[in-house]
Amino acid sequence: MSDSYCRGLIGLIAVFVATSSAHAQAPSHRGVDTTKRAGDTTKHAAPLTRTQFEAQQECKNSINSRPGFQAAWVGKPVRREKQAWDVPVTVRRDGEVNQRATCRFDASSGRVTLRPR
Repeated sequence: MSDSYCRGLIGLIAVFVATSSAHAQAPSHRGVDTTKRAGDTTKHAAPLTRTQFEAQQECKNSINSRPGFQAAWVGKPVRREKQAWDVPVTVRRDGEVNQRATCRFDASSGRVTLRPR
């Protein structure tokens, strides 16, 4: 990885964490992303559970609620702890290059955090 790429990713994470509490929003199930990516194998995949769907939407809404941030892609959530879900995401900041990250959603507290992959 190049040094400038690492600095950019660290800056992305720092800004996201700094703005996460200031831009918290209530859960919403509107605006479900139905677009498919090339190579998407969801045709035979099991449907999401209600909690997985909530984790996916909370991560997407949390990222999109911050100025300059956009969730370009949101993957299938994976359980990490009893109430914690890791959601793979691709984040675009100010229209720049997409950066892969993992969004952790804690269902018990509603807290969302973003970590680089």
